[in-house]
Parts: sequence; structure tokens; C-alpha cells
Amino acid sequence: MQKIRAFALFGVVVVVLVIVSIANVNSSEAQNATAQTGSTSVPSVNSGPASQTESLPSPSVASGVAAIVPRASTDSALTISGAKFTSAAATQYVSSHRVPHAQSSANPVVDAAVFITSQEASTRLQGETIGIPAGSLVCYVTFHGSFTVSAPPNKTVIYTKGVEVFNAQTGNLLLLSFLS
Repeated sequence: MQKIRAFALFGVVVVVLVIVSIANVNSSEAQNATAQTGSTSVPSVNSGPASQTESLPSPSVASGVAAIVPRASTDSALTISGAKFTSAAATQYVSSHRVPHAQSSANPVVDAAVFITSQEASTRLQGETIGIPAGSLVCYVTFHGSFTVSAPPNKTVIYTKGVEVFNAQTGNLLLLSFLS
């Protein structure tokens, strides 16, 4: 009888240890996933009198939102050193995709798509942080059209100009800004 109680107690201890081990592994995996993906919160919107800028989700260095498919660095169509897509690809992407967070929008008409540093993009956007190091290459795309955007408190604003900034290496959309 004592052997059965000892065996049962041993079994209970083993089960508890297994449960604790599984809990620790799941906790570690959750922490690793959070560290790799950064914040999971909804992007914040900063609005001023003449613009509404949306900073897309960012850990310590912005990863952005998947957008333009990058090409292989050996592709002969790539003419800008450090860029993995062309300004034509950026123009095509912006003109053929709905403007993020616009409740309604006409098809955007691209005015320009240029490769500049993140610092230059920040300067053009009156100091708005792009989310990647200042010397990093970005594609700065300006466009126009009619874009209806909700704004607090319970208002809608119609913008006619906008800017999308893409990471030149990944093609990810880093920032969207509406201008009056």
C-alpha cells in the first residue's frame, strides 16, 4: 500500500513539473514573439492644423507594413544604389492601391516618387519621425486626389494631397501623411 501511495505521489509531482515546464516555455515563446514583432497596438495618429500623419507600427526601428515587393539586388532595372525597387514600382503601387485609413478616396494620382534619405523625408514632413535611421534610403511618394479621413471628435476631413514613405530596402510602407 505504501508503494502505491509513494508511486501516486511521484506521479503527481511529475505532472506538476510538466505543467510548470509547459507554462515556462509558452511564456518564453510569447516574450520572444513580442520582442520580434514590436508593438501590437493600433498606430497612433498625430494631427495638426494642416496635416494628419499616421506613423505605422514600430519597434525600435520601424518595420512598416508590407507593400512594394522588393527585387533581387542584381536586377538590372534597379538604378538607385541601395534601393530594391524602382520609382516606377512605387508609382504603380500608390496609384493602384487604396490609400490606407481613408474612408473614401479617389484613385491617387502620383505627382513624384523619389529616393531620398530618411532625414530628408523627415525635413520635408516638418520634422515627422520616419522611424528608421536618418541616413537610410526611403522612397518618398507624393500624390493627390480626394481622400476622406475620420478625425476626432466625430469629424471627417477631406484632404487633397498625401505622402507615403517606403523603406527602400524592404518596400514596406513606413508612413502615410495627408496634407491640406
